[in-house]
Amino acid sequence: MEYYKEKIHSLLSRLNEKQIKKMELNTLLNLIEKFRDINDIEIESSFKKLVTLIAEISNEEKPSYREYKSDFSILRKLARKNYGFIKKGALSEESIGFGLAIGVAIGAGMTTINSGMMGVGIAIGIAIGAGIGSKREKEALEKGILY
Repeated sequence: MEYYKEKIHSLLSRLNEKQIKKMELNTLLNLIEKFRDINDIEIESSFKKLVTLIAEISNEEKPSYREYKSDFSILRKLARKNYGFIKKGALSEESIGFGLAIGVAIGAGMTTINSGMMGVGIAIGIAIGAGIGSKREKEALEKGILY
């Protein structure tokens, strides 16, 4: 895994900040670090393909990120399904989405009292979701499964 990390670091100089952020290369480097002591052929081939795509993108004038983003998404799903590794912020996003759904239900129920209450329900739901998400992120960080 160290090879892929070094290769990405060598390619960083060819990319601008916008490209680095768009490709989430810091997240990829963190994920590689999580797999330092794990031997998995499928995961390793995913890293190899992503490094190849990064090299291709760094050489193009008008790069296409579609294949890279698709493959990176597949890698993230594999990492979560097989090893429980989760991207920082993902649990908060999921919880806020869930809280938003609850908030809409609360708001819809409150509109029978006053039609302007829908926004209040949504705000309450988002606050609940953010609180739960923060707690879940903290627990995941303690378990060492965030990257």
